[in-house]
Amino acid sequence: LKVNMDKSSATAALHCSNHDKPYDYTIVSKRITGRVHVQGTQVQVHAPKEAFRYLGIYITMDLQWRAQYQHMLQLVTKKLASLKRSWLSPKQKMRVLNTSVRPMIRYTFPVAPYTQQQIKTLDSLMTSAAKAAHGLPTCASTAFAHNDVEQGGLGCPSLQVEYHAVLAERLIITLNDHTTTGHITRAL
Repeated sequence: LKVNMDKSSATAALHCSNHDKPYDYTIVSKRITGRVHVQGTQVQVHAPKEAFRYLGIYITMDLQWRAQYQHMLQLVTKKLASLKRSWLSPKQKMRVLNTSVRPMIRYTFPVAPYTQQQIKTLDSLMTSAAKAAHGLPTCASTAFAHNDVEQGGLGCPSLQVEYHAVLAERLIITLNDHTTTGHITRAL
């Protein structure tokens, strides 16, 4: 297996050895530059406060999630604009929303701690896209858009409800975990 060095980098947060400035790039760079090699190649070093992509999620060593939200907002906006311009039928557009765009957003829920406003913004984009797919104005009822098709709605469930459901599900799984993760979670 050959590692893609363009997607590989190293960083650190020096909490134990540098209490006052654990994210200081100058110190981190001095400590790890030239020391991290993969398959005989030196890995590039980046600043601890600089976002990097790990399994599709943008993260920083100081756990600031702004980059993840900005990336998600930009990606969703781009996909929904393309969907709006497409010649798909309303049913096909809703299928794309629910099988492509929604799962892309949902994938980040267990990891990225979005604020209520951020979730509301993403939810608003999804709801507006559902309304546009059916040729409805944005002033159409959001509750109508969130309702199931079987109940006379558009079938675009609320991301706010889904976000909290995913977090509750992950918490229950973690609380019932019998490994160290579960022990730490129960101790909190």
